[in-house]
Amino acid sequence: MDLLKRKLEDIIKISSAYAFDDIKKLAESALKNYDKKSQISIFVCGRFKSGKSSFINSILKTDILPTGVIPVTGVITTLSYSSNEEFIVHFYDGKFIKVERNNLFEYITEEKNPSNTKNVEYVEIKIPFDKSLKDILFIDTPGFEYSSVHSQITSSLISEVELAIVCISFDSPLSENDIKLINQLKKYTPSISVVITKVDLINLDDRKKVINFIKNKLNDISIFEYSTKDDTIRQSLIENLLLPIVRQKDELKNNVILHKVDSIENYLISCLKTLIEIKTKEKNEIEKFKESFSKLLSRFESFKKDIRVIASNDYIQLRETILNIFLSYTHIHREFNEEIYNKLYSSSNLLNMSQNYEKTFKIILSKRISDIIEIERFRIIKILEKENSKIYDMCGDFVSETINEANRILNTKIPFILLEKPEVKLDIPKLKIFSAFDIHIELLWFIIPTFIKQFKKYIIKRIINNIDFEVEKNLTRTAMEISQSLKNSIDENINFLIGEIENRLNTIKQIYLNKDIDIEKIQKDINFLEQKGKTHHLPS
Repeated sequence: MDLLKRKLEDIIKISSAYAFDDIKKLAESALKNYDKKSQISIFVCGRFKSGKSSFINSILKTDILPTGVIPVTGVITTLSYSSNEEFIVHFYDGKFIKVERNNLFEYITEEKNPSNTKNVEYVEIKIPFDKSLKDILFIDTPGFEYSSVHSQITSSLISEVELAIVCISFDSPLSENDIKLINQLKKYTPSISVVITKVDLINLDDRKKVINFIKNKLNDISIFEYSTKDDTIRQSLIENLLLPIVRQKDELKNNVILHKVDSIENYLISCLKTLIEIKTKEKNEIEKFKESFSKLLSRFESFKKDIRVIASNDYIQLRETILNIFLSYTHIHREFNEEIYNKLYSSSNLLNMSQNYEKTFKIILSKRISDIIEIERFRIIKILEKENSKIYDMCGDFVSETINEANRILNTKIPFILLEKPEVKLDIPKLKIFSAFDIHIELLWFIIPTFIKQFKKYIIKRIINNIDFEVEKNLTRTAMEISQSLKNSIDENINFLIGEIENRLNTIKQIYLNKDIDIEKIQKDINFLEQKGKTHHLPS
């Protein structure tokens, strides 16, 4: 990996010398992400009483997951390393809460949360454990006989894991359902291992028979034996199954980085070779290319305007969608009419009533709208992602067509490298609740400091009848502010992508602007980059 790092540094140095800012930026981005570690996901599954949770508890030397003789794990639970304990419950409506360790079982056990009546999507557990395993995310699942409610999320999780571990208890070795599960897993992940649990309960001869039986049935699957009571077996499984996956993951990551670095390097070499070809052309040919390239730049100016118009038109529909989402909650005023009525009725005079109304209304509605935002957060993000993906694809298509056109004009083969995809960011604006107490009524407190009962009821009724309007007004305002936040995010991404395209075009432009660099120097840099297995830095 040090070689890759040096290669990136060399690319940055050479591209800077030719003002190839696009290539320099790509290399700098790759160098920036060079040391980032990606987490390894291990999916642990099996039938009820197969020992899945006990297996994970034993590996991590903890008792955090529930175990027992009846179905206990009711929802998917992830476990990752952290120096401090943290427990987060995620719900299907997009909300999440942090809980204490002693409250975990209220959400993850079948007993306390039967058939997942609490609508838990998954529970995230962060705890200290063996640091050699800190790059692993363990995913504990309900026994598959009891987990039909989780089938959709389970499939999405499996598709992203590096290893699936199927736990099989020695006393029920490899049923038809186990084989079906393993075949299903093969569709999602190529790396599957079987762990035979509770082997301490049988003698060595029977243990060998069970293992041979399973091996004959699954000749392409790695098989490991395990006992929660034998630390030697535990250490053997860590060394022979888990740690190799960690090392293999690093190799996969290295291959991804290597591919990216090679792409950037080939891009630079192509530009340098094109630069030599341009410098050997006649002046009239160069002028002809400049003229053609100017037309490409003019097309880019038109594209910038077009994509902003498209985004602006899309925003009108987006804003309408967000508004409809929030206005579907106008009924929430019915939930707190009675609470506000009681507060108003206990007021001693109109001034006190106006103060009670303002305070109570803002507190209650603020909480309700905050809840709505959390419920709808996922849907809002998906709306934003869809628009950003559309814009990204349009920008990518434009760059691809432009590079092809430039190659046709120059008679070269400058490669097309995908634009960097900007991160989807959703900034929810700070919630502001507004309410308007009838000013004409409020002034009356000077005249009527003590209420007449009938008059008091009339005032309260008038206020209560106005709450639905106030709720709709605040929901509309919230929807508009969130829509504006989405627009700002989309505009920011457009600016980012346009900047990326400008860098790409400027690199091509520099090919005919680099007049003062001699061909010998360019060829020397090309030869240096094309050397295979080099271990030295670029000479100054």
